[in-house]
Amino acid sequence: MPTLYEKSNPDLYRTVKDRNLEQQYFLLQTAVDVALALPKFKFTPDTFFSLHSAAATFLDHLPGRIRDDFVHIANSTHVPPAPHEVQGHLDDFFLYLNENFETASTFHLAAYALWKITWIHPFFECNGRTARTFSYFIICIKEGLWLPGDITVHTLISERIDEYYEYLAAADLHHEETGGIDVSALEKYITQLTFAQIELPSESVEKNWASRLFNIIFQRKN
Repeated sequence: MPTLYEKSNPDLYRTVKDRNLEQQYFLLQTAVDVALALPKFKFTPDTFFSLHSAAATFLDHLPGRIRDDFVHIANSTHVPPAPHEVQGHLDDFFLYLNENFETASTFHLAAYALWKITWIHPFFECNGRTARTFSYFIICIKEGLWLPGDITVHTLISERIDEYYEYLAAADLHHEETGGIDVSALEKYITQLTFAQIELPSESVEKNWASRLFNIIFQRKN
């Protein structure tokens, strides 16, 4: 598959990126609808890889497939795992999601996904976009609906991107020093952004629906 590079053709790159993100958004909606219709749901790599493929087509020479070489994360001290270690880390990632799905909070799992996918960096390109999209997928599945609101968590993260990188770095540092998982700062951050989204529902959704959802999630957190 031909691959575009931002430096060589920035205008076309941005056009393809925008089109891909639109396709990824519609695929995400479909994935949520299908998952919620299933009598028994389990997180699997299929949806994850499909979401990456939608975002990365023509931007990554291996869309929807694990990288086969080392990568570097700009503006980060974290060194992602070697390519032969990626599959094992992804297996652990999905195991964690499924083992903790019933007991962990919505926002813990969403924050964990944001951090862990970025930490693994399983692809050459579009890791952040895929992490944010899959995290949103988790929120919708845990809450049992496609969240109301036109300004989604995706957009709100981009408006507070410095905090996002700060909290990812904090989780990286904790894991490096202890081997453990601490995504509490990211969890609080995603909680705030989700509440911000559902407080501004789309015109097609009644405000009392969004308010009711807000109260359900807030009560569950407390």
